Amino acid sequence: MVDNTAFWEERCRREGYKPLNNHRVPRDWQAFYVLCKKRRNLLKNPNADNRFSGWNILENGGDKWGIGDLQKPHPDKTVTKYFVTSYWPCIKAQLISLEKQGYSSAFMDEIQPDIVITDWYAPRRDCGSEYEICVELLNHKKKIIHVFQPEKVTFPQWNDQEWKK
Repeated sequence: MVDNTAFWEERCRREGYKPLNNHRVPRDWQAFYVLCKKRRNLLKNPNADNRFSGWNILENGGDKWGIGDLQKPHPDKTVTKYFVTSYWPCIKAQLISLEKQGYSSAFMDEIQPDIVITDWYAPRRDCGSEYEICVELLNHKKKIIHVFQPEKVTFPQWNDQEWKK
């Protein structure tokens, strides 16, 4: 029964796991279920708990990247630190191998699971700032196949310093 395709398809349906494209159903519903169930943050060190471990610093302007203690509570109570920048552009990057995380090329091509990008950011209260994010989906040759890059967010000086998602 556990190897039965209908069992895994029904389990996915009951738990709300469905392919992005309803016209391309998974060949392996069990693998689809397991990957959906184990959905997690794929970033290494997203909250600066281990300083800059896992990150590549591409630009380190002004007073450079730093690690800060929260000035205002974060919506996620487990977050106690965050990355801070100074008055000049700072850029950090991380390359994530989906295959090493358990998402095979065949699975990604066939199922095309949703890739959800969420980032929390907050400005300093006493100075204006800008926030940008760019996420690129690369193929096995590291050629860009999709880019997620929303518009730049600008904060004025003397702002509410609220966390935004």
